[in-house]
Amino acid sequence: MPVVQYFKDIYNCNLQYTTWPCLQSGSDYRPVYLPMEACKLVEGQRYSKKLNYKQVTNILRATCQRPQQREQSIHEAPVFRCYFARQFHEWVPAQIARVFSATSMSSTSCNNMDGHYFFGSSDRPLRRR
Repeated sequence: MPVVQYFKDIYNCNLQYTTWPCLQSGSDYRPVYLPMEACKLVEGQRYSKKLNYKQVTNILRATCQRPQQREQSIHEAPVFRCYFARQFHEWVPAQIARVFSATSMSSTSCNNMDGHYFFGSSDRPLRRR
């Protein structure tokens, strides 16, 4: 039975995006295929499977840019020349804001060893009495 027909019969749901690929859920041995429009992303949900070489390459290519290249791509973004933004009198400044920040020093009084935290000069983890 096709996925579209199954969702119509079982859930009384007419799928609109029938050309979209299904998401694989369940285990690798017994996969379950779900239509994308029937799935919702949960905030903070982790993806624990290892990415393949092509996925890693695409992520690194998108994020590893020199600062000048990143600034240039921001200036070339559609928001700077968008027709609709002008129609609604939206304004985006052409200059990128410069923000100065400072990093805090890491704490030397707390040491992590194999999941146990040692505070101060103690060489043993804290325990309840």
